[in-house]
Amino acid sequence: MFEWLKRLFKKKTEEDDGDFDWDFKDIDSLKPDRRRLDLSDMKKMEEYVRACCEQMKDATEEIDSASMEFNAVTERLRDMEEIEALPEEVSRVITGCAKRYIDSDKDREWYLQRKDVMPEEQYHRMERNEADFPEAIDELIKNEEYKNLVRRDLKNLEGEKMSYRFRRMELFGNERTLKSLVAVIMFSVMLVLVALCIMQFRFGMDVFVGYLLGVAVSAVALTAVFIRYNNIHRERRIVEKKLNQAITVQNRVKIRYVNVTGLLDYSYSKYRVNSSDELRFLWDRYIKEKRERARFKEIDEQMSAAGEELLGLLKEHRVKKPEIWLRQAPALVDPREMVEIRHELVARRGSLRKRINYNEENRNALKEEVKQLVKDNPSMAPMIMEIVEEYE
Repeated sequence: MFEWLKRLFKKKTEEDDGDFDWDFKDIDSLKPDRRRLDLSDMKKMEEYVRACCEQMKDATEEIDSASMEFNAVTERLRDMEEIEALPEEVSRVITGCAKRYIDSDKDREWYLQRKDVMPEEQYHRMERNEADFPEAIDELIKNEEYKNLVRRDLKNLEGEKMSYRFRRMELFGNERTLKSLVAVIMFSVMLVLVALCIMQFRFGMDVFVGYLLGVAVSAVALTAVFIRYNNIHRERRIVEKKLNQAITVQNRVKIRYVNVTGLLDYSYSKYRVNSSDELRFLWDRYIKEKRERARFKEIDEQMSAAGEELLGLLKEHRVKKPEIWLRQAPALVDPREMVEIRHELVARRGSLRKRINYNEENRNALKEEVKQLVKDNPSMAPMIMEIVEEYE
C-alpha cells in the first residue's frame, strides 16, 4: 500500500514539474529553446522566426556599436604606444607643452570659480562710462560737499530768519506797550489838571506850581516815550529789512540747493549709485575686474597656444586622436597617470571584446536556428526566407 502511494505521489510530482524540466545551469544558453512551441501552426512559426530575426538585428546593432568603441579604444592604445615610443628630446618638448597647458587650465578654472565676480550688466555700464572716470568721482564728491555746505547755509539762514521774526514780534509788542503808556500818561495828566482846576476854582487855592509840575512831568514823560518809540520803530524797520534780505538770500540758496540736488540725482541715476563712496567702490571693483578679465584673456590665449602646439606635435608624430590628449594632458606629464589610463583602456577593451563575442555567438546560434527551421519545415521554407529577407 505504501509503495503504491509513494509511486503515485512521485508520478504526480513529476507531472506537476513537467513545465520546468530544463536545467537552470543552461538558463543563459545561447541556443533558442522551442521545445514548448507548436511550430506546425503557420502563425506561431512566423512569430517565432520574426522573434529570432529581431534578436539577430539587436545582436548586430550591439556588435556594430561595441566594435566602433573597441576600435576607438584600440586606436587610443596605439596612440599611447606612439607617444611612449617618441625620442627623449621630443618627449621633453611635449611634456613642457602639456605642463603649460595644464597650468593655464588651472588658472582658467580658478578664474571661472571665483566668487567676487562683477555682474555683466554692471561691468558693461562702467565700461561705457569709463572715459568719465576718475573725474566723475571728483565731480560727484565736489557736488556732494557743495550740497552739504548749501544745506548748512539754509539751516543758518532759517535760524537767522526766525530770530529776526522773533525780534520783530518783540518790537511790535514794545510799540503797543508804549502806545498804551502814552494813553496812560495823557489820562493821568488830565486827571491831575482836573484836580488842580477843582482846587483852584472851588477852594481858591494857588495851584500854579502844580500846573507847572504837571506840564513839565507830562512833557518829560511824553518826550521819553516818544524817543523810545522812535528808537523801537527804527530798529523794527532795520529788523524787517534784514529779514527781507535773509529771505532773499535764502531763496537764492534754495535755488542753488535744488540745482545741485538735481545734478547729483542725475549722476546717481546715470551710474546707479547712491553716493560718491559707492561710485568709488564700484570704480575700484571695475578696475580690478578689468585686470582679471585681461589676465583671463591672456591665460586663455596661452592655453590655446599651448594646446595648438601640443596638437601639432602629436599629429606630427602619428598620433591619430591628438585632441583626446588635451583632456588627458596630466598623463603626458605624469607616467603614473599614463599607466592608469592604459589599465582602464585595456579593461574597457576586454569588456567590449566579451560583449562582441557574446553577441556574435548569439547571432550565429540564431542563424543556425533559422537554418534548422528551414530544414525541418520544408513547406514553410519560402515563408521563413521571406521573413529573413525583410530583416537583411
